[in-house]
Amino acid sequence: MTEDLKLLAGLLTERFYTKPELRDLFCVSDRVIRKMVQDLKQHYPVISTSNHAGWKIATSAEDIPLVEDSIRNNRAKAISIFEGQKQLKAFLRNYDQPEFEQLQLDL
Repeated sequence: MTEDLKLLAGLLTERFYTKPELRDLFCVSDRVIRKMVQDLKQHYPVISTSNHAGWKIATSAEDIPLVEDSIRNNRAKAISIFEGQKQLKAFLRNYDQPEFEQLQLDL
């Protein structure tokens, strides 16, 4: 684990940190912060919920409700992504048809 990831892990054990806060602390882009947090998720229970801005690492029993909320949020996001995949795949199947020219939306 890099020194930056160790530093980030130490910070996130203290409280929730937002992306802008972390971006400013590490002097990197949003994309780099998201990647760093994603890397941390491989090693630590990183909490991310719709009720709190930013990320935090679960460290005690007090974090259990936040962890449960994070699990619910992650499940909802995964379902939403999966549902969106259906429309993308349907578009590709239709696009392969010779008569397909442009998608017509029924609004």
